[in-house]
Amino acid sequence: MEVDPEAMNPFYASPLARIHDLFYGDLARAAADFLSENPGSSGYAQRILDLGCGSGVLAARLAEQGHAVTGIDISASMIAMARQRVPNASFQVASIYDIPLPDCDGVCAVGEVLNYVSEEPHAPEVLPALFRRIRDCLSPSGIFLFDIVTSDLEVVASSRTIELDADTRISVTVSSDPAAPIVERRIQVWERHTAHADTPYVEIHLQQLFDPEAFTDLLRRTGFSPVRIQGYGGRPFRTGVTGFYCLRD
Repeated sequence: MEVDPEAMNPFYASPLARIHDLFYGDLARAAADFLSENPGSSGYAQRILDLGCGSGVLAARLAEQGHAVTGIDISASMIAMARQRVPNASFQVASIYDIPLPDCDGVCAVGEVLNYVSEEPHAPEVLPALFRRIRDCLSPSGIFLFDIVTSDLEVVASSRTIELDADTRISVTVSSDPAAPIVERRIQVWERHTAHADTPYVEIHLQQLFDPEAFTDLLRRTGFSPVRIQGYGGRPFRTGVTGFYCLRD
């Protein structure tokens, strides 16, 4: 189901999409290299599905390596950048939980994609249903690669402001709800060159924290053989984040 951008709450809209694109591409590039270099890739061109593809950094790296990439993201601003960056890939503005998934040889969800929620934790069946759909769209030797923020994360209420460049300032305030495994990040962006330089652009991002052992069990129950990883190649995850490299059973 395609998402109507006008009906959505802002999520990585411009200017935040531009900032994310500039400063957070290293993880996506490392994940692309990891996927291509590990068992099951075999060095030939494959069909890769990039869930939460963002601005297309991972897709671009995979396309350079000869893979055919389809990307899905709920942010229209991110998808616009992805289409410009990788014109020979296919991109859609949609929720990964609703849209039909195409047949593929590998699926990525890089950058804590599965942690994001709208207002409250995922309903109990949301992730099992997604994982079953991913398994069904994968070829027999297919790979599912992703990372999550876990309940091991030490959440400390904090606020910091960063001058990104001469024109852009960003403030991030972190808090958590003790009654639920949810971390809130309130993000404000000031752009001095705009007509509203004194009024920040604001987004609120909510992330659900997951028990990594429960996630391992869930993957096994939905048809995967999961292996936990602590980074993509030489790019380690930040503290409180773990990854999964999963082969289809």
